[in-house]
Amino acid sequence: MKEKFETVARILERLWPELQKMDWSQYGDKLSSVDDLGQPKYPSLLFLSSSLGGFFHCSQTFGDPADAKVAKATADRKIVLTFSYHSTMTSMERRDTAVGDYGGGIKTSIDPFKACALTGQPEIVDHVLLACTMHVPRLLTLNHFKRVTDQLSLKGLALAMQEKGMTEAQYLQLVRDINNLVERFVHA
Repeated sequence: MKEKFETVARILERLWPELQKMDWSQYGDKLSSVDDLGQPKYPSLLFLSSSLGGFFHCSQTFGDPADAKVAKATADRKIVLTFSYHSTMTSMERRDTAVGDYGGGIKTSIDPFKACALTGQPEIVDHVLLACTMHVPRLLTLNHFKRVTDQLSLKGLALAMQEKGMTEAQYLQLVRDINNLVERFVHA
């Protein structure tokens, strides 16, 4: 299992230079990649994998997080949310921004006591990117991949899309584009 988490980390490491160039605003009115001063809003990405109970398998940071402690706490919280209910597969299902709970955490299909989280990019990007990279080493089965990326079945995902001014067509394009990017780097 540890090798599968390390595979996800290697894929993210290869993707990081491309992710830094992405203009997320093409996928939603409120997904700009730069702030009002033209500075990057998303200078880092943190990947974390853990078991229920807090045993960490893999932790990898790409870029320079503004606050590493906050990034780690956010990723930890996303993993905790995936374990909050037996039927919960993602932190997006338990999303509550009023208390700092966000999407971007997903349980593995092969062991419901293990999960991964991404933080550092827009919340929806964290969620989709994690699903796409987890699918490569089969930490997510095809059925689970479809379930966790289905914007119609995840209430939290639909709310996040609404908040970011993202249409269904833009979301589906984001999923295709990230999946194609992941596949391109996996098979390169």
